Amino acid sequence: MALAPAAYYRDDLDRTGRAAFRVGDVTFQGLRTIAEYKGATTPEEVQACHARGAARLRDLAATYGGLLCKFGQHVGSLQYVAPDAYTRTLSALRDSQPCSDDGAVRALLDRELGPGAFRDLRPPIASASIAEVRPATLDDGTAVAVKVMHPALEASIACDLYALEVCFALSRLADPRIADDWAWLLPEFRDGVELELDFVNEGATAERAGALLARRHGSRVRVPAVHWSHTTKRVLTMDYVEGHRVDDVDAHARHGVDKRRVGDALVSALADLACEHGLVHADPHGGNQLVEPRGRGDFTLWILDHGLYRNLAPATRRSLCGLWESLATRDFQSATAHAVALNFADD
Repeated sequence: MALAPAAYYRDDLDRTGRAAFRVGDVTFQGLRTIAEYKGATTPEEVQACHARGAARLRDLAATYGGLLCKFGQHVGSLQYVAPDAYTRTLSALRDSQPCSDDGAVRALLDRELGPGAFRDLRPPIASASIAEVRPATLDDGTAVAVKVMHPALEASIACDLYALEVCFALSRLADPRIADDWAWLLPEFRDGVELELDFVNEGATAERAGALLARRHGSRVRVPAVHWSHTTKRVLTMDYVEGHRVDDVDAHARHGVDKRRVGDALVSALADLACEHGLVHADPHGGNQLVEPRGRGDFTLWILDHGLYRNLAPATRRSLCGLWESLATRDFQSATAHAVALNFADD
């Protein structure tokens, strides 16, 4: 009987040791990068620091996954903000991430939904930094897509955020001015992660976005239905839909779908959500939309991932709309006023 507590504490110590090593490795690599930036004196040396720093972040993300991978993806998406070396190197993290152990996923589903929640659960068809997606069938025969949080993710969230906080704090040693310029990045990332880790919130946002899009776009742009009986904070179940990626122009051509009409539908839908309703899709990469060909050049555009949205304040939404209208009509005086209101420019 004494062996059970011993095994429990040994497992607990193992988890603590792995977390400590993870934090230590991230912090050490961060310190190496900070020291190199501090010693860089020429533009060429700074560019070399960018390349090495981006490679280290990519390697950490690939090694540990989880939030470190999500952070790398976030930095890689900051075109026109982050140095080119970072956006180029980290864009590779957008590719599919490793899937979780099948037994661990099934155990999580049993805990969240109870045993036998699905008639069948098939291997994953997609995997990202936070979750993987598996096709399944409900008892009534409905085909669904089940988004399941990676079982190991929650255990690493706190240590990953702590390691990033330490690195950002230490970055002031290299250049306080640059550290101040990037002070917004970690809080923004943390806020986004909190939203993406709550699949009930994602389901509610999906329903809201779907209802708003239906008003203007009908069956052209749709959101899969949420199955609330099979949804929890860690599991999101939606209708299964088929199609090809929105950025797969070869597939558009094979199915006789005009890529310009697809682009117009996507831009119109996302602009409608943002400018009309103040709901901004903050992660609209190609894997988050599918095009379902319907014959004779017709199609339905499915928007799949609704975990990361931003709600614009009414004044911000009005200023943003005014800015676009002013640019379209070449009213540069009005455009400047709206840009100042949005903090895009100084008065």
